Amino acid sequence: GCKGLPCQKVRNKHRQPAIEAETWCGSNVSWSWCKPYAIYLQQAAIEKNLSSARIPSRYFNKTFADYTVDDNNRLAVGYAKSALETKKGAFFFGERGTGKTFLASIIAQEFIKVGSTVIFIKVPQLLDELYNAISGKSQSDTVAILKDLYSADLLILDDFGMEKATKFAGATLCKIIDARYDAEAMTIVTSNYPLETIQEELDNATDGESCNGSRIVDRLREMCKPILFKGNSRRV
Repeated sequence: GCKGLPCQKVRNKHRQPAIEAETWCGSNVSWSWCKPYAIYLQQAAIEKNLSSARIPSRYFNKTFADYTVDDNNRLAVGYAKSALETKKGAFFFGERGTGKTFLASIIAQEFIKVGSTVIFIKVPQLLDELYNAISGKSQSDTVAILKDLYSADLLILDDFGMEKATKFAGATLCKIIDARYDAEAMTIVTSNYPLETIQEELDNATDGESCNGSRIVDRLREMCKPILFKGNSRRV
C-alpha cells in the first residue's frame, strides 16, 4: 500500500525512506530502500547530470520525436539513434541552422538518461573560460575544467572553428583532443566548416604561429565519423 515518498518515515540518514519487517516466514528481514525512493534517487542523479552538462536550455527535454527528419539529415539521425550502442564519435558539419547542435543535444540527453556523464560546450566559450582561469593564475580552476573534459563519458564540442585561430587555441584544443584520443573517449564535434578548412585556419594562425591544425584534424578523422548536414537553414 505504499503511496510513495510522503508515506515513509526517516529511519537512517543513508537509507531513507525504507520498508521494514521484523519477521517473515520465521526469519528476520532487514529493511532497505523502497521502490519509489530508488526511482527518486535515479531521477535525482539524472537531473544533476543534466544541470551540469551545460546543454543549451532551448533544447532541454527535446527528443528524436521533436526533430524533423528528411533526406538532408537522415544519415545523421541514423547515427544518432545508434550512438548509445556504438559509442562512436562524430563530426557534424554543414551550413548554419541545419540542425547540428539540436541533434547533438538530443544525443547528450539520451546518454544522460542511462547514467553517462556528459559535457556540452561551445568551443569559443570553453577557450574563454580556460584563458580567464590561466590569466587569473587559478591553477585549480584550470585543472578542474580540463579534468572534466578529459573524463566525461561523452564530450560535445559545439561550434568548432568559430574560435579565433591563435597559438593558445591550437595548443589547448590539441591537448583536449589528444587526451580524448588516448582514452578512446567518445567525442562529438559540430562545425560550420569541413575538417580541411579547420586545419588550414589553425595552421595559419592569426598570431603567425602554427596551431597544431594537422595534428588536431588527424585525430578527429580517426575518432569521429564525418557527417554532412545538407539543406538550407531551418531557423525562422
